[in-house]
Amino acid sequence: MVLNQQLLNADPARTEPVHTFGRHNSKHAGSGADPLPANTFVPSNPNAMPAVTSASLSDTLMTPFDWLPQMDRMLVNEIELFQVRDTPPHLVPENFLQATAIPPAPAPAPGVTYELGSAQWRFTDNGVGRALEYLTVKPFTAGVAHGGRVPGKVNVNAIPDKRVLNGLLDPQPGNAFNAAFVNNNAWNVWMASRNGVTTRTLATGGTAMTTDTPGQSVLDGTGGTSRPFLSFGAPAVAGIGPGGFAYTGGGGESLTVLRSDGSPVPQLYTTLPAYGATYFGPEPLRKMMNNITTVNHTYLVFLTIGYFELDGQNTVDLGGGVTMPRLAHEACLSVPGDMRQKFVAVIDMSGMAINQTARQYFTTLEQTAYAGATTLLVATDANGNAVATDGTTVAIGGTLYLGYGAEEQVVSVQSVTPVTVNNGVNSVVMGQVTLAAPLTRTAWGGSSVSNVRPGYPGVQPGFKYSDPNYKPVLPYIERIK
Repeated sequence: MVLNQQLLNADPARTEPVHTFGRHNSKHAGSGADPLPANTFVPSNPNAMPAVTSASLSDTLMTPFDWLPQMDRMLVNEIELFQVRDTPPHLVPENFLQATAIPPAPAPAPGVTYELGSAQWRFTDNGVGRALEYLTVKPFTAGVAHGGRVPGKVNVNAIPDKRVLNGLLDPQPGNAFNAAFVNNNAWNVWMASRNGVTTRTLATGGTAMTTDTPGQSVLDGTGGTSRPFLSFGAPAVAGIGPGGFAYTGGGGESLTVLRSDGSPVPQLYTTLPAYGATYFGPEPLRKMMNNITTVNHTYLVFLTIGYFELDGQNTVDLGGGVTMPRLAHEACLSVPGDMRQKFVAVIDMSGMAINQTARQYFTTLEQTAYAGATTLLVATDANGNAVATDGTTVAIGGTLYLGYGAEEQVVSVQSVTPVTVNNGVNSVVMGQVTLAAPLTRTAWGGSSVSNVRPGYPGVQPGFKYSDPNYKPVLPYIERIK
C-alpha cells in the first residue's frame, strides 16, 4: 500500500529532488542507523488522510506487505475460486484493501478489510455458492477423469473417529493452522455441529474421540436434530407445501462444509495471518477438499432371510395405502432360527450404468480434441490398447462415451494404436483412437472416457447376483450361513 511520501530524514545538503527510487516508500531508510520501526501504519479515516502529519504518522510504509492473490496457475480445487473478485479491473487495487474506520462517528476501530472486492462465493442462498457444485477441477490422480469414477474419497458425514479428520487435515509447520485448530475448531466445533462428538476413556487407559450416532435429520421436517453436511448444490429455498418431506427450512452455506452458524467466517477458516487473509483463511478446507465428499456410493450390506407363517387375520399398514399380512411363527427344523440364511455383500453404486456391461472402465482424454478431429489420445495400460480397472484390463472397445451430462458425445472406434508420448518427464505409452467419424464438438483434455454411460438404469427384472454384467455393482457377495 503506497501512501503520501514523507521522507523526513532527507539530507538538507542534498541538491537532487527527494525521491524513493531504489527503496521502499518509507519515512525511514530501512537500514543502518535508520531502520524500519517495529510498529506499522494502520489506515484510519480515509477522509483525514490529507491532515496526516509526521507527528501522527508512525510510518508511510505498511508492513507486512499485503498479498493480492492472482490465480495464474491451475487451481487446486474450487475453494481457490474464493480469490476471484467481482470488481472491475480498474478498481481492484482500491477495493483489495480498504480502511474499516469510515465516518460518521462513532466508527469501528481502525483497521483494514480485504473482502470488499471478493465475489460472494461462500453464500449458497444467493445462488453464487451453489455454482461450486459444478465449478470443479480434474482429479490429480493419473487416469482419473473429471466426471468419471473417483476412488478413495472420505464422506465427512460418515467420519466415525477424530483420527480420520486428523489424517485429512494433517497440520504441518508450513500450514496456517496447527493441531490445536484441528482439535478446537475442526473437531469440537465443525464436526460436532453435525451430530455431536464424544470423548471416552478406554479400558486400556487410552482415549477415544468419536462422533455420535446420527439420528433423524433436521432436513426431514420431523423434529430431527442431526445436521449432515450437504453438497454445494443443495436447494437453497424451503420446500413448498405442508407435505414437503425434505429441505423444509431451506438451505444455506451453514448446511454445507462452509458451515458458520452465525460466525462472520466459516468454522473451518483460520484467523492467521491477518494479511492476505482471503487466501490463508480457507486453507484447512482447501487442503482436504479434493479428498472429501458428502455422499456414499459404496455400502456393506448384511441380509438375513427367514421363513415365517402368515397371520391370515391381521395385516400391517406400510403406509401409502399398502398393507401386508402380519408375520406369525417362524419356521424351523429343530430350534427357531436354524433355517435362516445370511449373506454379506458390497454394493458399489458408482458401477451403475445405463448400458450395464460385465467390465466397465473410466479413463481420461489426455489431449483436447477439437471439433472435426478424427483421433483421440487416451490414457491406457502399458500396451496402449486397454485400460486397467478393478484389478484387470478391459479393451478399448467399439463405442466410447466422452464427457458427461450436456457435454457427452458418443463415438464409434475404428482402430486403436499404441503411441509413445513424452510428457516432459518421461515417455508414456498411450492409446491413439481413430474414430469412424469426426467429432461434432470439442472434447476437452481431462474429460472422462468410458465404455459405458453412467447412470441409474432403473429396475432390472432379470437381475441375478451371479450375472457377470452386474459385477461392477455387486463386486462381492458371500453366504455366511
